[in-house]
Amino acid sequence: MFVEKLVSGTVGRLDVLQLDSICANMPHNHTVSRRIAEKIGMQLEAEFVNKRNRDILTNLYRKNRKAT
Repeated sequence: MFVEKLVSGTVGRLDVLQLDSICANMPHNHTVSRRIAEKIGMQLEAEFVNKRNRDILTNLYRKNRKAT
């Protein structure tokens, strides 16, 4: 719950942080991370084999700042 609130607060303030988007990557089978990313409005953008992390299949999630 704490992590979800922390991440949600950061993602919700992209305009204040002057960021166009925020990304998160996680192993494809890390269900808790995926659920948190989806719950705060992030969308799956890509899936790739992470050569820098033992060739683990990895999901890339992104949330874009809303246009004003």
